[in-house]
Amino acid sequence: MHMKHIIRKILRFGYDLLWKYWPVMILPVILRFRKGHGRWPNLLNPTTFNDKITWRLLFDRRGIYARVSGKFETRDFVRERLGSEALLVPLVGMITHPSDVRRMVFPAAFILKINDGSQMRRIYTRGDPVDLDEMEDLIRTWLRHNYGKYAHEWAYTQVQHAVIVEEFIGSDAGIPPDDVKLNCFDGKVDTIVLVQRGGPIPVAGHYDRDWNYLDVGVGATIKGTPVPPPPALTKAIAVAERLSAGLDYVRIDLFIVGDDVRVGEFTMLHTSGMCQFDPPEFDEIFGRPWVLPQGVGPVSALFGGQPIL
Repeated sequence: MHMKHIIRKILRFGYDLLWKYWPVMILPVILRFRKGHGRWPNLLNPTTFNDKITWRLLFDRRGIYARVSGKFETRDFVRERLGSEALLVPLVGMITHPSDVRRMVFPAAFILKINDGSQMRRIYTRGDPVDLDEMEDLIRTWLRHNYGKYAHEWAYTQVQHAVIVEEFIGSDAGIPPDDVKLNCFDGKVDTIVLVQRGGPIPVAGHYDRDWNYLDVGVGATIKGTPVPPPPALTKAIAVAERLSAGLDYVRIDLFIVGDDVRVGEFTMLHTSGMCQFDPPEFDEIFGRPWVLPQGVGPVSALFGGQPIL
């Protein structure tokens, strides 16, 4: 029993050290895929959207990921591409240690977000009491979590492990603004998701680039019914296409603020390849426009990524 315990510790140490390399990562990734989709991913000739996301997760290690995976690092990329930071949500600061909150001056309404992960955020609206002890405990919990390792997303190891603080641009009730998620392929918007957040569960309506409604549901959101396009749609498409130029696939999330937009974040590995389409044939439809990059694959993933774009 003692020897088994030692072997387990050695294996755990090895995995913690090497998890980001695809020969170590591939087994848990394809098993997760099999459990979620009821089939194995096609990594030799990926055709569906989820197959291609999984292929990218394992084999595409280009430096561009480090530039657009972290929320803080993305800000520099946006500033360079647009030549301005006018469309960025104002940044209050960055927290690398829980005690940093003691030295920060917070605005009336703000939001905390993990820089190198997902699903970890906390909104403080006008009038909310700011309990620094509670905030420290929350941030300490977040910073203990290695989201990249949990989700098998290598790119998060290349950005700062930190929490960012931004001004909150939603309502006084703490509801974020509606946003559009634009699926872009090499600088061309293909499909758009309008996410409306007025209720307890977000309502997501899918449209093509010309705002024709697509009868598809994705994940845990409520499938939306057709609505008119937001006033800022034309600007949102123009901004997304400028930001996504040269990227074979990226989802650009933009907040709708009246007739204007603000950049939210970039998503390169949508749901880590676990996107549940209803009906399922949309998995193949959404994957059609995506042409995987040449010269990228298992060998380049092991022996060095490509230059940062």
